[in-house]
Amino acid sequence: MGWSELPYERRLSIIILAITGVLVLGAIVALPEGGGRVAIGLMALGALGLVAAGVVTGRKYRRALAEAAQRTGLHLVTNKDDDAYRDLWAEFKRLFDRDTRTWKVAGRFPCLVGRIEGLPVSVRVPLAVDFDYLGPECTRIAVHFRSKVPQFTIYNREMLKKLPSRIVETGDDAFDRKFVVIGRQAEAIRELLGEQVRQRLLRWGRTGFKGIAVSRTGVFLYELGRVTDPEVVVQALEILTLLAKRAVDRDES
Repeated sequence: MGWSELPYERRLSIIILAITGVLVLGAIVALPEGGGRVAIGLMALGALGLVAAGVVTGRKYRRALAEAAQRTGLHLVTNKDDDAYRDLWAEFKRLFDRDTRTWKVAGRFPCLVGRIEGLPVSVRVPLAVDFDYLGPECTRIAVHFRSKVPQFTIYNREMLKKLPSRIVETGDDAFDRKFVVIGRQAEAIRELLGEQVRQRLLRWGRTGFKGIAVSRTGVFLYELGRVTDPEVVVQALEILTLLAKRAVDRDES
């Protein structure tokens, strides 16, 4: 993963730690007698810098959500008592069991909720990913539904150190060179990955750090860290909605 692909907060933290390390080393070398005390003070300042990086990231995250809300028509929610959030949560309770709500819908505030193309949508930092509370902080971008759609995941090919089994070739050479699709029902998956979806994915080129997962409860993409670029949210939602609509339409037909 290149520098520009790292989450904003991680880049800030690396810079702060690097500067702190250089200053601490310089104090110890330049001040043999009092350098230890100075180094401790510098390390304390570095720790404060990391806290400040988290605060700055939180503000940028909220601004990114607010801009994405304006561009997509979603609603920015800051607490569970928000009317729009309560209405959508009531629908999630009808659609999904408690485990699904916990792992695929619930999360931290602020967040975005609403509908796109009639489908429930959420953008938020989840409580955990794949039952791993110790996993990295990330932003879950999701379009929710209930469907009997074949489950599959789309990965950037460069993400995978080793190619797994059950690879689905779409027949689109450009797409298959860039992405790896993993699933069991190859024909149905190829049908869902129509030309419009493939071309849109090729133009954007991202699948998050866990791939784009299509399941019977929705389409999900996880971005490392709290997103600070509203364009990531907007672009991801366009692609996920395309996939979700095809899944729902296929189920209804």
